[in-house]
Amino acid sequence: MCFAEDWIADGYRFRQNGTSQMPRKNPVMRKVHYQLFLKDIQTTFKKYVYSLISDPEYILIHYTGDDSEAVDIPHGTLQFTLQYH
Repeated sequence: MCFAEDWIADGYRFRQNGTSQMPRKNPVMRKVHYQLFLKDIQTTFKKYVYSLISDPEYILIHYTGDDSEAVDIPHGTLQFTLQYH
């Protein structure tokens, strides 16, 4: 079973960095910008999510930059530290 927001849980920690509509006149698509979130570190790894305004059920996810900047971060409700390989 697939849920509408399953694409959010991609294993990376992103922060939403704005939205835009394409084209600017008579928009048909919505673009959401995300930046990889690492405390006190500037990164180049980004995610762009495109969806149709008329039918937001279908989306396209576009990753850019160097994904090796991402580090394993435990979920916020974890009570103990896990070892990542």
